[in-house]
Amino acid sequence: QILRFYAFGAGLACFISASVATAALAAFGRLGNLDAQWVSIEALAINWWTWYSGDALGVLVAAPVTLALVGRPAAVWRPRCLTVALPLVLAMGLVTWATVRMGEHRTQQAAAALERDVAAAAESIGAKLQRHADALTALHGAFVGSAEVTRDEFERITAPWLASLPSVQALGFSERLDLQDAARLRRIAQLDQRPSFRVVERDPRLTAADTWAVAIRFIEPFDRNARALGVNALSIAEARPAILATFDSGRPVATGPFRLTQESAAQAGVVIYQVVSTPAGEPTGMIFMTLRMGDVLASVTKGLPASLMYCLLDITAEPVALAG
Repeated sequence: QILRFYAFGAGLACFISASVATAALAAFGRLGNLDAQWVSIEALAINWWTWYSGDALGVLVAAPVTLALVGRPAAVWRPRCLTVALPLVLAMGLVTWATVRMGEHRTQQAAAALERDVAAAAESIGAKLQRHADALTALHGAFVGSAEVTRDEFERITAPWLASLPSVQALGFSERLDLQDAARLRRIAQLDQRPSFRVVERDPRLTAADTWAVAIRFIEPFDRNARALGVNALSIAEARPAILATFDSGRPVATGPFRLTQESAAQAGVVIYQVVSTPAGEPTGMIFMTLRMGDVLASVTKGLPASLMYCLLDITAEPVALAG
């Protein structure tokens, strides 16, 4: 009788229950990857075995305990409360406690591993982002240490940085020009061998009252940024506050995210400006670095654990997503 009970109760009944339940979950798309068109055999097997083993163990343990408490005849079953039901309940309690403790231990291990991955990723990302700051510092030093950087020199200075930092859309220098100083404009055109060089206003309304401009004189890579040559960055609404801030503070200042003129996709762009001054403190212009933030995020997270999700935020004021 006991063998028949377990064969039909724990064997056949639980087999049917697990099979019907697994088939129903698969049919309604609640099994495995919800985006997949088909459910894998592995997912079906794992779900079926989990369901079956849980039901079968429940029958094997719960049935003797239940019969000891409510089975008939009572004279036969009640004495078994101490010899059958109590040991099973205690054993089940110990198994449950051990399972919970193992689950907590695995959770702690996973949390510790996650913290290690996050710390390592943050350190790696910080080091890679520092390379962008290093490029800006090196470019600034070149202008501070030279009375007149030429077009060819600028190309040679920026080439290794652009090669090692693919997320940089452009490196450039904008010269500070008094709008009445036509002689300097002609001098720049002659030095750079660009006879058509002129100051270009993107939004003349922004600069109508200005007496000076910061016109892009050098920009690399030139081929993909040629149309930016001569643009007065003060006439770009998104850039103007950052430019005025760097001229005022002497420190690098970044714009908020905006769509770059060169942008053909949907990435947010950020430009970092830093004023360049003479030893006497007279500003001669500014260097700048143009970044496509989606490319920046992709480059600094390359090779990091795919189990983590990454994003870049601008937390200057209200947090604004730059990428990710």
